[in-house]
Amino acid sequence: MRRQNAVVARVAPCTARTQLAVGVRRRGRHPRGTIVIFDPLPVGPKAFGGPRRLQVWRRVNGSHFSRVAEGEGPFFSEFLGAHLVTIEEGRRLRIAENADGSDLWPTGEELERAREERALARVAELEAALGRRGL
Repeated sequence: MRRQNAVVARVAPCTARTQLAVGVRRRGRHPRGTIVIFDPLPVGPKAFGGPRRLQVWRRVNGSHFSRVAEGEGPFFSEFLGAHLVTIEEGRRLRIAENADGSDLWPTGEELERAREERALARVAELEAALGRRGL
């Protein structure tokens, strides 16, 4: 089984106070090399210089993490080889090839929609071919 090297945590308003204060320290016991904290509202505690919409923490040694980026982004993710960008006035976190947010990586829903559209286009193409043959 392959170990994960990164984790993304979304800050929820009801748990914001404890989530960041305990989260990075607790995750230090796990085998992840990078932690991304996304706070879309932003409601995180001031304890770690917050609230910040986006924070990137990287393991520096053992179980210790150091914050390597914070703010609105975009930030380059070495793990992904792409940029972490916020869209829709900071309410959504996406991954993009470019720092300006262009060439977004598709979400699961977008991939499924594209598959469905290709399938429907193929059905229409086959129906048209049958129609030309008079069938």
